[in-house]
Amino acid sequence: MITRKCLKCGKFTNDKEMCSYCNTPFITEKTVKEAIKLDYKKRLDKPKEEFKIVILLNKIKSHKYLPIRILGQLLNSIFLVIFFIVSAISYLIALIAA
Repeated sequence: MITRKCLKCGKFTNDKEMCSYCNTPFITEKTVKEAIKLDYKKRLDKPKEEFKIVILLNKIKSHKYLPIRILGQLLNSIFLVIFFIVSAISYLIALIAA
């Protein structure tokens, strides 16, 4: 038989899940696993938000006027090159640090 001391009221109880005096639930492995599963489900249900720059570039690339679409493709290419350079630099820094 397990006797636990309640952290809230300070009395000892024989119940496994809750304090019999103040009804405070004890943190058990089961409750921690349930909390982790609920958090995981919340993260999966949360809709993914795109970056605002990506939304803007997609709008510009699908514009009805040709010069604006060309400008959108040009900006998209510039951002792609910039992100490639930044990721390459960060990769090299990680190689040097390791």
